[in-house]
Amino acid sequence: MKKFFSILFVALMLAACSKNASMVRYRITIVPVNDPHGPLLIEAAQRVITRRVGAMNAKVLQAKTKVNAGQTTLEETLSDPTLESKLTQQLQGPFSFRLLRKIEKGETADLTTPAGEGFKETGVGERDVEWIAAGTDPATTTGIVEITFTDEGQQKLKTLFTQTKGKMLGLFLRRHLVSTVKSTGDVKTSITISGVPSPVLASIFADDVNVGVHVQFIPTK
Repeated sequence: MKKFFSILFVALMLAACSKNASMVRYRITIVPVNDPHGPLLIEAAQRVITRRVGAMNAKVLQAKTKVNAGQTTLEETLSDPTLESKLTQQLQGPFSFRLLRKIEKGETADLTTPAGEGFKETGVGERDVEWIAAGTDPATTTGIVEITFTDEGQQKLKTLFTQTKGKMLGLFLRRHLVSTVKSTGDVKTSITISGVPSPVLASIFADDVNVGVHVQFIPTK
């Protein structure tokens, strides 16, 4: 992947204070339950919460992780107590991560971008994602993201790339186009996105997708 749309991943660390604070708790479930990235997902879930609260002009004043009888609970003390409901809605909101093919003449689009570009579903989606790792491209110091897929996802990806030689593919997060690539027809079992404006943005992207794919938030008292 060569083109990355950084507008979707702005820095989300705005600060604000309030005289009143409140605690909200989430029991988190990791899918699958035996995911080897479990500890990393807990840390990523905390970062996602902190960024989302920051984007609402507030702060997480204190964050605790508690594990009891195999259940993990995140305790978040928010500077603005009015944000509890909005934060929960965001964390439980619909998530989608899709690899789509740009339509050809005469085809009907399954999804159309604001720029009017139409794309078709390929069957490769969030359930096929195993893990996303973010890093730094040593040659350019820009960010880089590697997307690895489940066994089933790898088979889908192989078929897709061999059948779409010369065609444009688009990677969509929550129905927003984030990256495009021209298929070379080569067999691939993973996808690398280079040229992310910064390693920080690459990390934000990785956290958002990893948590969206693997973590479920359940409010609890």
